[in-house]
Amino acid sequence: MAIIALLVSFPLVWMVLSSFKTSVELSRAIPTFWPEDATLSGYIYIFNEMPFGRYFLNSTIVAVASTILAVFTSALAGYIFAKFEFRWKNIIFIAILTSMMMPGTVMLIPRYILVSWLGWTDTYWALIIPQGITVFGIFMMRQYMHGIPLDYIDAARVDGMGEFGIFTQIILPLCKPPIAALAILSFIESWNSLLWPLVVTSSPDMRTLPMGIAGLATVHSPLLQYMLPAATISVIPIIIVFALFQRQFVNAMTSAGLK
Repeated sequence: MAIIALLVSFPLVWMVLSSFKTSVELSRAIPTFWPEDATLSGYIYIFNEMPFGRYFLNSTIVAVASTILAVFTSALAGYIFAKFEFRWKNIIFIAILTSMMMPGTVMLIPRYILVSWLGWTDTYWALIIPQGITVFGIFMMRQYMHGIPLDYIDAARVDGMGEFGIFTQIILPLCKPPIAALAILSFIESWNSLLWPLVVTSSPDMRTLPMGIAGLATVHSPLLQYMLPAATISVIPIIIVFALFQRQFVNAMTSAGLK
């Protein structure tokens, strides 16, 4: 396991160390591992010569908002499909799962037409709302909630608690592992999203981190001395989020798979 961990982490370590190298050292035929002449010029450039701070802020707003929305909508839909009985329940759920089999690019044009019709192009709404509903999240929350005994819900109803109160005060506290797992997956997907922001935004003020990093790949050659510092900064939030919720993530994946 230690050997596998070293092999997996090597590209990340190389990227971080190379972000402190000069352009001359990066262009050598024989690459170096440790920077011979460490410099912060790449970091200084992306913050002084580029609106990198704005890109980071946009990605943070979009990722956090879409993650919160995805967790809420997935938990609510999962609760309805797991604990309520209504007409055509299974047909509707199968129809929702069917959308998982369709590539995301197939829905790109219809989604853009809808966003354009609503007047959301080049706004935060276009970046947040479409990523705030995830079919996989609905499926995972439903699978986990199937294991919650109905006795808790029935007892709360006898005590006079409303359905939304049952959902927020009883169901959600019992679903911390899948909520943490879904939050990690949704945050990573939104943080790394490139194609959708590229389609629905046009002004530089609405660009996200992946768009800013992709813009450093010029026609002739990528600007590695700037791309590597930008990529290093972009992975820090993902590492922090995963480090905080990794135990809940593993528990949710195993329990949802068994059920």
